[in-house]
Amino acid sequence: MVITDAAGKTDFLALQSYLKNLQAKSLTYIVFDPGPGWSGPPGTPPD
Repeated sequence: MVITDAAGKTDFLALQSYLKNLQAKSLTYIVFDPGPGWSGPPGTPPD
């Protein structure tokens, strides 16, 4: 999971800040890539 700035550059400190205080700012998108082999609901182990 990453947060990018207006130029599209990833910003790890912004991610940490967001995760510490979810009400501080709103995100436009949250995208999670569990990686290859995952095909089930949360908590399902990879294939």
